[in-house]
Amino acid sequence: MNAYQYATPETNGTNPIIIAQGRTVYSDAGGATISYIRDGETEEKTLSFDKNTNYEFLTNTKIRVKSGKLYLFKQSQEKKQLNAGDLYGMPVPPETKVELADKNSFIGFAYHDGSTMRLDGPGTYEYYPLGKKSKEYTVSLAAPNDWYYARLFSIDKNQSSTAASLHLLSPQREADTEGPLITYGDTIRVPVYQKQTLSLATYLEDISGVDKVWVDADLTKDTDGDGDTKNDQDSLDPATTYGIKKGNGVSDLIIGPFDTLFTKKVRLFAQDGNGNISSKDLTLTVYPPVPDIKTLSGNTVSGSLNEVLGNEPIDVFRLRNGALTRIEPTSSDSVKTADNGTFALTAKGAEGIVLTSSGKTIATIDERTGKIELSDTSYQVAVVPASSGSPLQIQVLSPEKKVTFSENINISAASSLESVPDFDHATGTGIFIAPTAGFSFAKNTASSPNLPEGGYFTDAAHKAIAGISK
Repeated sequence: MNAYQYATPETNGTNPIIIAQGRTVYSDAGGATISYIRDGETEEKTLSFDKNTNYEFLTNTKIRVKSGKLYLFKQSQEKKQLNAGDLYGMPVPPETKVELADKNSFIGFAYHDGSTMRLDGPGTYEYYPLGKKSKEYTVSLAAPNDWYYARLFSIDKNQSSTAASLHLLSPQREADTEGPLITYGDTIRVPVYQKQTLSLATYLEDISGVDKVWVDADLTKDTDGDGDTKNDQDSLDPATTYGIKKGNGVSDLIIGPFDTLFTKKVRLFAQDGNGNISSKDLTLTVYPPVPDIKTLSGNTVSGSLNEVLGNEPIDVFRLRNGALTRIEPTSSDSVKTADNGTFALTAKGAEGIVLTSSGKTIATIDERTGKIELSDTSYQVAVVPASSGSPLQIQVLSPEKKVTFSENINISAASSLESVPDFDHATGTGIFIAPTAGFSFAKNTASSPNLPEGGYFTDAAHKAIAGISK
């Protein structure tokens, strides 16, 4: 029971006690009289309590008990061995629980208005305060989900009403007529070639529990043949080909892997323990993760994805003169990322690009450096310097000075443009320039009036012979 103490004229008739603001005191069947002084006042006043009443102090107050008993209950619980007679007349605070073990035992309650009520054993009773008098009362009972019956009647001045008809009380689970609340967002995003488990447990709320979750993966087809294309339980079919299946948990979905990119609408369903169903339309998007090339060392291209994904296939392509070609790895299989999302693709040994004219080889181009090596000395290499309106252009001219081949050297604003002694010392990404003997490269500043952040190739006399723009 709640720990308590009581004050009497013998204990607190001359020694006052302080009652804290908001504290409630109770009188027993004999009532009580006190003298009191509120905080901030100097005049002592007298207050009499009727039997079986309580009084809440709205300010800190100093009291002395003149007659009767005043009970003060605490929040803490304690065990006491008492004689039944010691409980006679004691106030019953809210949430008091009484257990009567013997069939011959009973307990009687008396109210302020003189009404009485007897409770017979065996049984367990708990006192719930209803607050002020009203037409409607609400009591929350801590009871397991089940069906309950009740007999209801009122007592007023010892007059009991006729007991109402039996009423079926339905706890929250049995009263639940609504489907689960689905709080998941509007989009499911899955990387291409990846299989992911989507756990929806934290996104489904229902007082009756969630018994089943499924997805209609194609809102244009009637899989179950009921005439409705938007209520099929596709994900519950073990043989489904839609790429969405039930996971190990009730609220788990296994999605993927998919080998194509797409975006489409699907419908998520959830059913609770009472058979109530709710749904939400979601957008399923299969997207490509973005690779970032970090380094090029020899024939090995290394980098990582913009998210940590393992076993993701990687292809690297070269864009040259408008043509997009796949760089062949040394293995016939596609290169795949490690568990941390990094990759290293080693290309097959490059033989170079072969330029021909009328079936005759006239030059080869190094795929890594872009160096043009003439096989026919009747042809020549020409350089068209960069200007503010066009990039640097390298041409292969025929003996008749006709352009047989040309390529532009374009550099993005974010790329690096650096001079190095040789290409073996080039690290990172960008455009690296290794001048041969007798030539050099001068890099411009951002404030240069001509080709800012670009540069010039100069001869031994430091005369500019070609410019490269950025």
